[in-house]
Amino acid sequence: MKRHSGKYVFISILGIIVVIFSVIYFKSKLMISPKNRPEVTLIQIDSNKDGQSSHINISYDEISDELNENLLSILYDTNIRNKMIPLPNSYTLYDGSTYITIKISADDAIINIYLCNDKQYSYVEINANHYWVVNAEDVYENVYRVLFD
Repeated sequence: MKRHSGKYVFISILGIIVVIFSVIYFKSKLMISPKNRPEVTLIQIDSNKDGQSSHINISYDEISDELNENLLSILYDTNIRNKMIPLPNSYTLYDGSTYITIKISADDAIINIYLCNDKQYSYVEINANHYWVVNAEDVYENVYRVLFD
């Protein structure tokens, strides 16, 4: 009987370790901190509406201070989480889809933010590390409003 109880103790301890690791690994953190002096350097928008594809590039020189501040104010409140599932290798520009890429330069990082109206394609790359965007649909909608309203 003692052999079986030792086995259950081992499995219980292993389960607790897995839970603790998961909580730590998948804990949300802020995407961007104002103290790192971030600045939007490029915005790319790819969309397909009614069979018509369009591609818009807004370079650093074309990004107004107001647009920069409005986008950063949304992103300051955005959380990200580590991811274990690999990213889709590519995306299809299907009818009704819009992909927004925002590149940000900060003191300690290069940040690429990929947002889409299909949340499986919304993620963040910070210095070659990939993260899920928490509440990606809301972040996409808020960024879309700033860009197109």
